Amino acid sequence: MIISDLSHLEPISEFTDILGGAGAAVGTTAVATGTTTSTKSIGYTTANPLPGGGSYALGLGYAQAVGTGNNPTATTTASGAGQGDIVLVIPASWKYNTGSSAVSKSGVLVLALDLP
Repeated sequence: MIISDLSHLEPISEFTDILGGAGAAVGTTAVATGTTTSTKSIGYTTANPLPGGGSYALGLGYAQAVGTGNNPTATTTASGAGQGDIVLVIPASWKYNTGSSAVSKSGVLVLALDLP
């Protein structure tokens, strides 16, 4: 069937919503060995709309490892990724070993912006 005469139809405007937004992800690990060990690993993310149709996402990650005693080791990692028009990822790590104790700390900040 071929429809060739559509003059009886009137044109209308149509709006189509396109979903999108900013996103953030963080990952952390902490490992310690020795006679006495302590580890901590924390991750936090949030995403919220901005006035005017944009959105932002924020991610924070922190890891800490401490080992003491005989032959201690401490290792941490913190990584992140973001999705949006503007993405900022800032990682940082600190590590030291004094012979009888080992300490490692890592952190990451992720900020993503989705413009309207």
